[in-house]
Amino acid sequence: MELLNYEILNASGKANKGESPMFSAVTYPAFIDLAFNAPKSVHDVIPVFPENEEVNFEVFASLDGVNFYKFGDRDRIARYIRIFIKYTSGESVTVNNVEVLGESCTFPQKKTTFKEPPVFEGSVYDVPVTDEDIIEDVKGIIARTIGEKYVDGFELRLDRRLKTDYYTVESLRGVVRLISNSGVGLASAFNCYLKEVCKCHVSRFGNRIELPQNLPQVKGKIERHTTFKHRYAYNYCAHSYSMSFWNEKDWQKELDLLAMNGVNMILDITGMEEVYRRFLTKLGYRLREIKNFLTGPSYFAWCYMANITGVGGPLHDNFFYESAELARKNHRRMQVLGIDVVLEAYNGMVPSDIAKKVRDIPTIEQGLWNGLPRPLMIDPASVSYVKYATLFYECQKEVFGDITKFFAGDICHEGGSLKGTNEKDVYMNFVGSLTKFRRDAVVIMQGWGENPTKSFIKYSKPFRDEHVLMLDLFAESRPKSEGRSAPLSKFNYLYGMLNSFGGRMGIHGNIDVLPEKIRQSSKNSNFKGIALTAESNTSDPAVVDLFFSTVWEDIKDTNEWLKSFAERRYGARNENIEKSLEIQLKTALSDKYYNLGEGAPENLICGRPEGRYDKVSSWGNTKFGYNVKEFEDAAKLFLADYDKFKDNECYVYDAVNILRQVISNKIYGIILNMESEYKSKDYFAFLENGKKLLSLADTLDKILLNHKDFTLGEYLGKVEQYANKLDDFTKELYLINAKALITTWYSRPAANPGGLHDYSNRQWGDLVSQFYKVRWEKFIEFVQEEMDGKKPRPIDWFKLEWDWVISDTKYTKKLREDSLKAICKQLID
Repeated sequence: MELLNYEILNASGKANKGESPMFSAVTYPAFIDLAFNAPKSVHDVIPVFPENEEVNFEVFASLDGVNFYKFGDRDRIARYIRIFIKYTSGESVTVNNVEVLGESCTFPQKKTTFKEPPVFEGSVYDVPVTDEDIIEDVKGIIARTIGEKYVDGFELRLDRRLKTDYYTVESLRGVVRLISNSGVGLASAFNCYLKEVCKCHVSRFGNRIELPQNLPQVKGKIERHTTFKHRYAYNYCAHSYSMSFWNEKDWQKELDLLAMNGVNMILDITGMEEVYRRFLTKLGYRLREIKNFLTGPSYFAWCYMANITGVGGPLHDNFFYESAELARKNHRRMQVLGIDVVLEAYNGMVPSDIAKKVRDIPTIEQGLWNGLPRPLMIDPASVSYVKYATLFYECQKEVFGDITKFFAGDICHEGGSLKGTNEKDVYMNFVGSLTKFRRDAVVIMQGWGENPTKSFIKYSKPFRDEHVLMLDLFAESRPKSEGRSAPLSKFNYLYGMLNSFGGRMGIHGNIDVLPEKIRQSSKNSNFKGIALTAESNTSDPAVVDLFFSTVWEDIKDTNEWLKSFAERRYGARNENIEKSLEIQLKTALSDKYYNLGEGAPENLICGRPEGRYDKVSSWGNTKFGYNVKEFEDAAKLFLADYDKFKDNECYVYDAVNILRQVISNKIYGIILNMESEYKSKDYFAFLENGKKLLSLADTLDKILLNHKDFTLGEYLGKVEQYANKLDDFTKELYLINAKALITTWYSRPAANPGGLHDYSNRQWGDLVSQFYKVRWEKFIEFVQEEMDGKKPRPIDWFKLEWDWVISDTKYTKKLREDSLKAICKQLID
C-alpha cells in the first residue's frame, strides 16, 4: 500500500499545479476530481478540510471519467476519484489536501465516447409535414385517450379555406366527422365531442372516460371559431417546477392534452443544453467547462433566463444527446399538429472566464440573483453581441432546424445590469440580431416586474409591431395591458394567467370573473390571444379548464359552466356537489379573494417556525379572506356522496384537495394562536395547540397519501426512473436537485439571504410528515426547554432542512385507501 500520485482536474480537465488550497468553491454541492496516470487499486481516500468545519462528503470512483460509482468499503479499480462535498459549515467549500492510498495494478484503460447529436439537417426530423401526418397524429391522440377500438368511428378532415381557426363536429352515416384547418383544431374538435356529447373529461388532474360500445352520435352540427390567434403554453419556471425529469411518454401525454385544449404555441427549453454546448465549444470551451457552467436539470428555467449559472450540476454526458432527441421528437409533433415551437432568444450570457477564451469582448457583470451568481453578459449594445448572438442562432439551428420564427427571452430578467451601456443599442441589437438571422422573427418577452422598461418602450418603436409579442404574465390579477397608459398598451400581447407560483398548492382562482376579463381584453386591437403562464402545472383543475374553454366558447354564466364541468369530471349531475361548487365560487374561487398575494394562500405547516406567519415563502401569502365555516360547508357537501364517486380518480383528486384546504385553513388559526401564546408566555395553551397542530399534520399527510399526485414518492419516483440506468453519482445529484428545489431551493446562500427557501413548498404525503412536521416538532421542543428554564441552542433551520435534502431515505409510491368522508366528518363535525 502506498500514497498514490494524482492530478487535480479543474474545470477544463487540466491539472492545477501547486495551488493552495488545492480546491475551493463558492458553495456546495461541489466536487473535486482526481486523475491517475493509469488505473489503480484504491484502498482509501482521505480528504483534509479546514479545522473546526463540519463537512458531509462522499467518495466516488470511475474508470472512464464519466460514470462514477460509490467507493464503498472495498478496494476499487479506478482511473478517477471524485470527492462530492454535500455540505460544509464553512463560508466556502475548501479542500486543503487529499491522500489516496492504494497500489498499481494491471487493468485495461476504459474510455467512454461522448455521443453527439447529429445536426438536424438531413435527419429523420427534417422532412415536410403532410396531411397524412396530421391525420395520423390526431388518430393517435384519440387512441390514447379513449382506446384504439374507437378510432375508426371518427372521420378526420382538413379544410384550410377559412383564415381563422375553427372546427366542426357532426355525425354522418354513423361516423363522427371532425373538420378543421389544423391538427390542433381536429384535436380540439375531438375534445369538444368528448365534453359536450359524451360528457367525458380529460385533464392533467385525472381523466373520466366512460363510453358505450358504439360512439354517441352528434345531434345537429357543432361549429366553433376563435379570434384568439395565439394560445400559448408555459412559463419558463414550469419546465423546472413540474417538468424537469419528464420522459417521452410524459411529453406525449402533455402534448395530447394541450392540442385538445387548442394550444398552438409552446415554449420548449428541452435540449437547450446541447445548443449551449455547441455554442460554447465554438468559443473554445471544453465539455467539462461547459457542464460546470450549465445547471442541473431542476434549474434549467433560471439558467436559460440568465438568472444563475453552475447550480446543481454537472449534467451526465448522456443528457446532451437524449435531451436533444426528446426535444426533436416534441418539436416534430408540434409542427405536425400546427403548434408553433418557441425557442430561446439569446440573452448574451457567457461564462465568467470568457476573457480567457475570446479577446476584447465587452461584458457586463450581473451580480447575484437571490444569493446565487448570475452569468456574465456580453454587452448587448456592442457589435460583439450581434456577432455571438448570430453564432448562437446558427448553433440552435444545427440542433433544432429552421422550425420557427418565435423566440422567447428577456434582457436582464429579474435584475441584472445594463450599467454603462447604450440602452437604445441594447434593444435594437437584441431584436435586430434575431431579424438578421430570420427576417420574420418574433421575440416573445415577459411583462413581469420592471419589464417592459421605459427605455424598451421608447426604443422598440421601429420593430414592436412585427417583431415583438409581449406576455402579460399575470394579467388575471395585475394586468399590464389595461388602459392607454399601460406598459403593454403599445405592444401586441397575450393575456396571461399565472395563478400557480412555484408549484405551491391551494384551491385558488377567480373563476367568477375570468371569462369576462378575457372577453374585455380581447376587444383591444393589440390582443393576440391567451397564455397559460403558470409557474407550474398544479393550478386548480376547474381554473385551467375554464381558461382554455374561453378559446372556443363565450362563457357568460360561470356558475352554470361549473355545473357542466362537474358533470363531465364526476360523471353525473349531483345536487350536493353543485351546492359545494356554488360555495367555492363565492369563497376560494372568487376574484374577491384572489388579489391578496401571489398565488394560493400557503399552508403555515409548510413554513419555518420563525415568528412571521403572514407568509411561508418570501413572496407568498397566507391570506384567504373568505369565511372558513362556509368553506367547510362546501367540503361536507362535496364529500356527502363519497361512496357513489370514490372510484372516480378525478373525484378523489378533488376530495383530497378540498380536505387539504380545510386543514390548511384550520392550521392557520392554530399557528396564529400559538404565536400569541408564545409571546404572552402562555406555555400550557401553546403546547396544547402544538399537539393539535402535529395531529392535523398527521391527518393531512394521511389524506394526501390517498392520491398519487399529492405524494412525494410520485415526484421522486420520476427522478429515480429518469436516472435508473445512470451512475451512482448522477442518481444522487439529480435527487438532490429535486429535493432541494421544493424545500431549501438550493444551498444556504439561496435559502437564507436569497430568500428562496420554501418558495416551492408542496403539500405532499410524506413531505408533510417527514419534513414540515419535523420543523414544528423541533420548535415545540425548543419552547418546552425554555418553559423548563433551560437555554436551548438556537435552531439552524437550514442545516435541519439540508440534512433531509442529502439523506438517502426512500419514499413509497404505495397509496392509502382511507374513507375521505369519514375523515371529513372527524375534521369538521
